[in-house]
Amino acid sequence: DAKAMVRMSEKTDRILSIGHQRHYSTLYHDALKTVDSGVLGTVKYIRALWHRNNTYVDKNGVMQDSWKPPVPDDDKAVNAQNYGYKSVEELVRWRLYNRTGAGLMAELGSHQLDACSIFLGKAHPLAVTGIGGTFFYKDGREVDDHVFTTFEFPAADDPEKGRVVVTYSSINTNSFPGSPLNYGEMVMGSRGTMIVAGEEEILLYKELDPNNYKG
Repeated sequence: DAKAMVRMSEKTDRILSIGHQRHYSTLYHDALKTVDSGVLGTVKYIRALWHRNNTYVDKNGVMQDSWKPPVPDDDKAVNAQNYGYKSVEELVRWRLYNRTGAGLMAELGSHQLDACSIFLGKAHPLAVTGIGGTFFYKDGREVDDHVFTTFEFPAADDPEKGRVVVTYSSINTNSFPGSPLNYGEMVMGSRGTMIVAGEEEILLYKELDPNNYKG
């Protein structure tokens, strides 16, 4: 679909602007400048996460979450197929289906992995392993409610041999330690750590100077 949009913009001589979230963020612009400044030293590990807890018990005593909202009475008569959906259920609760929502990695993980790629010179990962599943909800949803992944990226300073490991987790049943630290990226270098917390703030932590360590 994205390629079709580009072709149409060229064909009709119109300007096409794609608003990738992190690429348009002043906060992430400053975060990238921090990484590029070298203040963190050599980066070999980035921990990214998006944790939240949307669970609640409905009036029937059934565990629910915000991804499965009630179907409004006014929507029940809608012909969902006119809008490309198989049913009203899929239209209203589109996040629960792989075809329409694609799950945690598409909806949330895409932002974190994009940010990690920016920090690493807009690199593409070399390898990935992961595990995910509906570990909590048993309501027939197709998408995972927990995912845990490990990505291997080429290091910007030595893309042929150097490697940077990025781990990403997204869970729907725990939001510790709470906003804004329940989602973002932790870039860990040999001289310091940078946390980009909840698209709100940047936190910097220095490592001990090995030349002055008295321990």
